[in-house]
Amino acid sequence: MLEAFDALTVGFCIADLECRVLSADRRFTAMLGYTDALAMGFSMHAVTYPDDKSASFRINRHVVETGEPLIYRKRYKRADGQVFWVENRLSLMGTQAEKTLLIASVEATAPTPVEDRGVGKMQYSRSVCAKYIADIAAQLGAMADAHQLDTTAKLLHLSAKMAAAEADLADRNGVKPH
Repeated sequence: MLEAFDALTVGFCIADLECRVLSADRRFTAMLGYTDALAMGFSMHAVTYPDDKSASFRINRHVVETGEPLIYRKRYKRADGQVFWVENRLSLMGTQAEKTLLIASVEATAPTPVEDRGVGKMQYSRSVCAKYIADIAAQLGAMADAHQLDTTAKLLHLSAKMAAAEADLADRNGVKPH
């Protein structure tokens, strides 16, 4: 299914709750300098820059424990040793029995030190996160439609509508960033 993500400018991976990669698209693996086969099963903590590991672990735990999506910046270390900045969007997804993490990474053009961004705290409102998820779900729903993945498309379109409704509710209630 992740082949459908190739049309986007974002690198995606799906990881278990311990951040071990279960599936990744080509953009994500290329960003890290790995082949698709080498990327499966490795820990995202292993490619996180050492100075960012503690904060990254706290963010992952927060998302797993609360279900709240987070947007944050951190550094990755490529397979060749080169360090680079990304903006990550981390969301919990799946069923109650099989929860997974969706990690969407965009290589950041302007590095921002982790400590300066207050890593580990919500930096964007619930509304902004919900709007982002609605947008991505709608894009993925359109791709699933194009590939005749009917059940997947229906779920993605429903997810997009639910996230948009949550964003509208947060906007009406004036929910502020945490």
